[in-house]
Amino acid sequence: MNTRAERHGRRIHYGMSCHVICADTTSEAHELANQLEEHGKTSRVAFIAAKALGPGLVGTPEAIAERIRRYEAAGVGTLMLHFHPMMEGMERFAQEVMPLVMKKAA
Repeated sequence: MNTRAERHGRRIHYGMSCHVICADTTSEAHELANQLEEHGKTSRVAFIAAKALGPGLVGTPEAIAERIRRYEAAGVGTLMLHFHPMMEGMERFAQEVMPLVMKKAA
């Protein structure tokens, strides 16, 4: 797609919608992801939220930061993030994951 876009003097930017589940251990994060997937079976709206688990941002802060760096290296420039649980997840991401992502970027 990049080559096709370049032929027309354009550039494509890539983004993904991702659900982030961060925990102290991988098994804890997987358990929360399983709970979200079960909740996804309760309604169409819940299913859409659970579907954002696909990019695999589930695990420890270190694992999530590494996956984000890999997506960036692959050309993904925008991540539209969702968190489970929302407020706690967002705070933990800001405090524990972002410093790891920024540290490697520098």
